[in-house]
Amino acid sequence: MLKVDNLYKDYVQRNRSEKKSVLKGLSFVVKEGAITWLRGDSGSGKSTIIKILLRLLAYDNGQITYTFGDGRVVDYSDFSHSDNKLFRSEVQYISQHPENFFDPSMTLGKSLLEVFDIYRELDRGVSLNTVSIDEILNMVHLFHEHLYRFPHQLSGGELQRMALCRALLVQPRLLILDEPVSMLDERNARLIMNILFSLNKKQNMSILLSSHNVDKICDIADEIVYC
Repeated sequence: MLKVDNLYKDYVQRNRSEKKSVLKGLSFVVKEGAITWLRGDSGSGKSTIIKILLRLLAYDNGQITYTFGDGRVVDYSDFSHSDNKLFRSEVQYISQHPENFFDPSMTLGKSLLEVFDIYRELDRGVSLNTVSIDEILNMVHLFHEHLYRFPHQLSGGELQRMALCRALLVQPRLLILDEPVSMLDERNARLIMNILFSLNKKQNMSILLSSHNVDKICDIADEIVYC
């Protein structure tokens, strides 16, 4: 569903004129219904790849195509305004810093309700309703009472699962996660991995995640991309 072909990306180093090559001819495919592991050490370019795939960062050379739910295969360089809108609902992102997804002055319940305002017109036949929140909270092992708390009142693992809940409300086709368990203890990391594995197997959700934690990812990954 997502194809990357011969991708290059350079950065100009600060206070210097020379360029640093981060991506050199990277190619891979994210298959529909698969868990793809983007594997590499710190500084290998994993976060750069994810920013590019999320259309937040331009690449220098290469080609990226995305297959929409309606079957259209569109090159990133040819996206229309409506394609961008649909892409934002079909593809959701989770980072290693879930606190960045929530307003610290708002309860988590109010933050989740923002999703309904942002994605009210998905044009995908996806129905958003408040019942969905409780269903997905249960899916990520959280409870209704968590909605009345503020972000700082949750543990790191609980907040990461709340960020996952927020992403799942729009029923994405592809989840992209950047080091989702690097800040978590062993128990919470394993819980996140189990939830992702369940989403993949029960809902056929495609998942792309980056991580350098070999022992936490290798048990669930279908494909491995080295960078």
